[in-house]
Amino acid sequence: MKLAIISHTEHYLSNDGTLVGWGPTVREINHLAPHFEKVYHVACLHAGTPPPSSMKYTEPNIEFVQIPPFGGNNIRGKLSVLTTMPVIIKQVSRIIDQVDFFQLRLPTGFGNYLLPWLKIFRPKAKFWVKYAGNWAQENPPLGYAFQRWWLKNNFSECKVTVNGRWPHQPDHVISFENPCLTEQERNEGREILKLKDFSGYLDFAFIGQFTEQKGIGRVIEAFKLLKEPRIGFLHIVGDGVDRGRYEKLALEAGIRCKFYGFLPKDNVNKILIKSHVLLLPSESEGFPKVVAEAANFGCLPVVSAVSSLPQYIKDNENGFLMSSINANGIIYCIKDIISKTPSELKAMAINAYKMSDTFTYDLYVKRIKTEIIRML
Repeated sequence: MKLAIISHTEHYLSNDGTLVGWGPTVREINHLAPHFEKVYHVACLHAGTPPPSSMKYTEPNIEFVQIPPFGGNNIRGKLSVLTTMPVIIKQVSRIIDQVDFFQLRLPTGFGNYLLPWLKIFRPKAKFWVKYAGNWAQENPPLGYAFQRWWLKNNFSECKVTVNGRWPHQPDHVISFENPCLTEQERNEGREILKLKDFSGYLDFAFIGQFTEQKGIGRVIEAFKLLKEPRIGFLHIVGDGVDRGRYEKLALEAGIRCKFYGFLPKDNVNKILIKSHVLLLPSESEGFPKVVAEAANFGCLPVVSAVSSLPQYIKDNENGFLMSSINANGIIYCIKDIISKTPSELKAMAINAYKMSDTFTYDLYVKRIKTEIIRML
């Protein structure tokens, strides 16, 4: 069987000419590839230096198929969705004619024309959509709203995998966990959890893009106001155009923290292993993989109650749900954590570890084969 994956995943060439791509997606494809004769990944090749979170493909049967980057916040970026359309359609057309089935990753700019194009010009194509965004987002961008409307109404007559479970979910829309853990990491997490100690200073981690939507500013404001004696160190992993401003704010506030930039997966795991609490005060999410990764290493998630997060994180059972997405919401949760005994926090961490069991690659591949490919 031959598989194609069509996405907007960022790829780069490293200094020695090695192709690398955004770590979470490449890692997922590396785990899928052994189950297929050939895997094509149609995705974007960018110029410039790859971020540290990038990684290379490890399986010899994976072939990268280049399409130009597109999208952005300015007019030129928005127009590029249209100007790149002919070459993207040409590449997609060429590859899907060579495979048995393919996965289309949405929402993204090319979804607005690829979904109708596939319906008209490839009506018998066998594929499924992985919708990685917030399926229940109330006011999504116009393009995302169109793609979700199209998929909800099953105009493509295909399976759609989404984060979470939703009222009135159509039969063709299947709830799927986003994989991020190997069996080795599960075993390592089990041993780490045995040693995790919540009796002393508590260390915290923020991992994500440096945008106000993701909440890095709210985290810094909260730690500026917190005066609790058990607050330890704040690890900040990620990057963005405003990184310098956030570093200055943290320095002026006297926060004990370190900005790491983006890190490879193994280094992110090391941060989670030595942290007690993950902070994710985001305004909108699908289901961020870092929540399951943190839970796997006994790091308690503090998250906003958006999208599917409350379906997995149960307040005061295996993590904490923020009552409001602001600094006060973070402060309230941290004070709640500090008020609990070490044994109570350890019990919650054990529950969090159990929750993350559904996010393994092995389970994901098994479900892809039995619930998706077998039905195509």
